[in-house]
Amino acid sequence: MAFMSGLPQVQAAALACTVLSTLEGAELLSRVTSDDAPLRLAAEHLAVLVRAGL
Repeated sequence: MAFMSGLPQVQAAALACTVLSTLEGAELLSRVTSDDAPLRLAAEHLAVLVRAGL
């Protein structure tokens, strides 16, 4: 499914993969450490990344 995101499809797919991979890793760290700090930190950095469209 394609959406009009303003990014080329290849770049949008790479960004989506980065977001999902980062969140999965942060979730794992949060579960292992019983701390939500990794999720919060990942969310902060991903927000910057997505806004920049990198």
